[in-house]
Amino acid sequence: MCNRTVLSFLMSFALVLGACGSGEAETSAPTTSAPGTAASPTIQPAATTAAPVPVTTAASTTATPTTTTSAPIPDQRYDLLTDEVVYHEDDDGAWEMKVFYPEAEGPWPLVVVYHGIPEGPSVTEARAIAARGAVAMAPRWVKVYPPTMTREEYIDGALFDRAACAVNAGQQLAADYGADHSRTTISGFSAGMHAAGWVGLGLVRNDLCQSPLLSQPRGVVLGDSQFLFYEGGWDESMANPGSPAADTLDRFVNPDRYNVAEDVSVYLWTSDHRHGRDVEISPGTASWIGQRDTTGTLLDDLMAIGAFDDEWIDWTDCGRLMEKRMSTAGIDVVHESVGGGHYYGAAVYDAIEEIMGR
Repeated sequence: MCNRTVLSFLMSFALVLGACGSGEAETSAPTTSAPGTAASPTIQPAATTAAPVPVTTAASTTATPTTTTSAPIPDQRYDLLTDEVVYHEDDDGAWEMKVFYPEAEGPWPLVVVYHGIPEGPSVTEARAIAARGAVAMAPRWVKVYPPTMTREEYIDGALFDRAACAVNAGQQLAADYGADHSRTTISGFSAGMHAAGWVGLGLVRNDLCQSPLLSQPRGVVLGDSQFLFYEGGWDESMANPGSPAADTLDRFVNPDRYNVAEDVSVYLWTSDHRHGRDVEISPGTASWIGQRDTTGTLLDDLMAIGAFDDEWIDWTDCGRLMEKRMSTAGIDVVHESVGGGHYYGAAVYDAIEEIMGR
């Protein structure tokens, strides 16, 4: 059995739920163009300071975390303009979205980039994507950080339902920034994978949005995250028949639940960071991984990709599992181990550019 360091609940929560966006303030000159949509976009000053994450001790088995930073921005080709709009309003207040778009005339593809936890929005990532020739939008989709937010509150899907509204509003605004909403790509990693996957794979449970989705995304880029919600903090929710956790999980890992465009392309990536959890070589249905078998084939599928061989389930196993299942369902998908740390590297930017250019 592999020996792994026992980390604090909150440290694992912050890492498992998501990696940080860069939190940098943009330096390009703001514009005043953002004609209204049903989401009532407005111009607001930038504010991207990250909230600190307190650390206490609690039982949770994960890999030792590495520092989460953004790689240097590669291959900038276009000068950018910036904007900020409100894409949704609810009882939790106004939800802002950064917009980066080339000064040159389009039409450009539209890319919506979801940040991880605790920081956001994904300013560095969105700027780097826009600089390659796209209108990139970076919504903030969660404001409440641990210990205030529980695992149950996270996995019930309401946060992801709200996050989907960024794409709806973004498509409504696309033409104002020179983008073509029919060429939409969704990207997210770590916790941002959950938000991005929810909208990119058509998993929305409750439509909370004030404007409709105009086009199904044609590209979905998901990285370094746990499709299986394997971290121990979710075991109780998974075992609770009154919790929506199992249904939320099933939406992510069961391609029969997807509502995607026929020509959608999916790119899955994992870094060298091995965040994960111990597992037996031959786990049974009563094991923690067996309790997550929403399709009746999970253990067999994981066995087929060799996920149990090292007695450890991690992000790479999740990516390979989803590659297998999506391929079987006829979805154009590839999983790639890109190396490096828990951030967007050059290979990820290259993949996004390839997908958004199709």
